[in-house]
Amino acid sequence: LDKLQDLSARCSGPSRDFIEQAGACHRCRAELGVRGRTCEHCHLDQLLVRWEVRLFCLTSRALLAGAAVSAEEAAARAHANTLR
Repeated sequence: LDKLQDLSARCSGPSRDFIEQAGACHRCRAELGVRGRTCEHCHLDQLLVRWEVRLFCLTSRALLAGAAVSAEEAAARAHANTLR
């Protein structure tokens, strides 16, 4: 939670470096083919998704194959869908 509060505080008055980092993030700007470092927003998002997987133990069934899907795969698919 400390990281989330720190990020929230930094967003209220972002520095030029903070803005440039977000503008060059390879996850935020994937549609443009940017190959930069992961920004703090995306890094925190990855951390929160990992915690979500641990806390809620996502389980699912593949729609067509009927095979079990791991929690990590379900989280990766959910993240991919949010980027579309």
